[in-house]
Amino acid sequence: MTNKEARILCLIENQKSCKDICHSLNMKRIEFYEHIMLLQNKGINFKRKYFANGNIIYQVLHTPQEIQENILTNNNKIILEENQKQLKTLILSDLHIGSTLERPDLISRAFRYCKVNNIHIIFCCGDIIDGPPSKYTDQKIKGIDKQMEYMIETIPIYEDILVFAVGGNHDLHALKKSGQSLTTLFNNYRHDIIMNDYGNTNIEIANDSIQLFHKTRNPRPTENKEALILHGHYHKYKTKQSENGIVNVIVPTLSNILEELPSVIEATLSLKNDYINDITLKQICFGQSDYILGETQFNNIIEKRNINIDAPKKLIK
Repeated sequence: MTNKEARILCLIENQKSCKDICHSLNMKRIEFYEHIMLLQNKGINFKRKYFANGNIIYQVLHTPQEIQENILTNNNKIILEENQKQLKTLILSDLHIGSTLERPDLISRAFRYCKVNNIHIIFCCGDIIDGPPSKYTDQKIKGIDKQMEYMIETIPIYEDILVFAVGGNHDLHALKKSGQSLTTLFNNYRHDIIMNDYGNTNIEIANDSIQLFHKTRNPRPTENKEALILHGHYHKYKTKQSENGIVNVIVPTLSNILEELPSVIEATLSLKNDYINDITLKQICFGQSDYILGETQFNNIIEKRNINIDAPKKLIK
């Protein structure tokens, strides 16, 4: 073990965050992720905790039981600050990185928008890369391996921004075609991008959850009392609240595929008794300035979802 790896391990054991460790050792995030991978290659197992302020804290696992529990856990939990009642996020989808109709300039603008507006959490609803050739798009970057390398360089890294993602049908086609998985790539090289599955994945927030969905293997999302379901794949923006109170958002594309005016959604989630109760959505377009194209609100959704806010709460470990 190198001296730097030993220092990283010591700081992790002292519960220092990724941000603190990088500042302490004067290293970039990507370098830190590479050192974590080298430590894992030496047999050290880590658990990651993701915080609403964009921080990651690593925990060394010391027992077989801890290691097994970590393998079985779908670690998609955003840990809020004590008494935090609101979470502001940015939602985007269908980047199709590698296509001739990609918009890497807008991806950079989206991250800068987060930085300027104190947003630390991004939700990405699939089709991150363009994948194998198809009849729908022409490709600027050909080959899955080259697309993945290009994508890693294209998606910005900020020390206080986390991206929770789900794989879309183009991402899944890349896996089936070449055996190359975005989940493995992010897990090794980009810990700030958390993607554990293709098609749909649930993100826990306090005592509630939202679902990221992209039409791949399943034609419909699995509704399990989520407050919010975010749909990729369709490239257009639309909102609807179902009879059981769940808010559904079809997320617009941040590419020029089927859309002349790419955009993102800023979502403010307001909590009551650790459940999402109010949702404010703003459609944002990046032109010469940042334009709000429209705003939609859904209020008091706890009552509409028949949530018992007095039920015992989950314990965050």
